[in-house]
Amino acid sequence: MCYKEFHPPIVLYHGTNTRVIEKILTEGIKPMGREYVHLSETLEFATLAGSRRGELAILEINTTSALVNNVKFYYANNEVWLSDFVPPQFLIKL
Repeated sequence: MCYKEFHPPIVLYHGTNTRVIEKILTEGIKPMGREYVHLSETLEFATLAGSRRGELAILEINTTSALVNNVKFYYANNEVWLSDFVPPQFLIKL
């Protein structure tokens, strides 16, 4: 499916597992077999998505800085955003 590029909210979230958090903070968020990285507008949705993978870790994405550095974001629906890749310099572990 092809999505149109949009400007996201100032902050998005990504829920993941604590076992991979250090790798993500070093290498960025990659699609890992999916077409896109999945991001959320809310902590609640990121928590729900991340908790399915084991012990929860939440990342905050600074979309303003990412956009300036040519990271593309696409709006999927229901507060879900997509990206091809989010480099580590735009990530903060909560």
